[in-house]
Amino acid sequence: MKIVYVVNNRFVQFAEKHDAVFTVSSFIEMVSKEPLAARLNVMPGQGVDAAELSALVTRYAETPAMIEVSVSAKRPKATFFDAHKHKSRNIVVSLAEKVADQEFVMDLHFDGDNEFFDDHMSGQHIQGMGITEAARQAFLAVTEQFFLPRKTRHYFVIHRMETEFKAFVFPIDAYARYFVLSDKRRGKGNVSIDARIEIWQAESLCAICHVSFTAFEVSWINGREHAAATDVLAARTEQLTQAQLVA
Repeated sequence: MKIVYVVNNRFVQFAEKHDAVFTVSSFIEMVSKEPLAARLNVMPGQGVDAAELSALVTRYAETPAMIEVSVSAKRPKATFFDAHKHKSRNIVVSLAEKVADQEFVMDLHFDGDNEFFDDHMSGQHIQGMGITEAARQAFLAVTEQFFLPRKTRHYFVIHRMETEFKAFVFPIDAYARYFVLSDKRRGKGNVSIDARIEIWQAESLCAICHVSFTAFEVSWINGREHAAATDVLAARTEQLTQAQLVA
């Protein structure tokens, strides 16, 4: 049985460079033309839903019995509440699974219509900003799921976020490992966390992100955010006024 990968049409450059990789469109076109000579084990890549692909195979393939679409073992995609994204296509991590004390695992979910691919898709790999966003959503999801009360909305303030890229991430299955290095409970329902996020693919470490942040209750942070914005506007207005006087 031959293993092939099927990725979203957005990742056409990746598919065109590798014989074992197809976009959804090119795969359906290939299997619908003639009966297959050998069985295929199809691995759904990024942006491909296994159930939808199976339905396309059943409808269009000349020999659907020769094609086995691997059932996705991915964890369910995170929700808006966890990832802080209104549009599902822009959520890039799954719900987190706790695998050890202070260690969590999430799958990556890159939709072909994700905001990071809408205007710029270069080469075969997932863009670095997409990986950075996966790390950001990872710390949001873990914190929302395991460190905060579910009925209270929080505003996250990033104090530090540094990402080291060690290898390209390509549009097949990948996952994030999340390690809580320290967490401190503060007043007003706030929590501060230092964490390390690792992005893995094919048993290779592709990126490491260190992040430090605090989750504030929205009711507590809103007044402070407004006060800070007011101060900045006043300072900038004063600068502009002084510049006009000098001119």
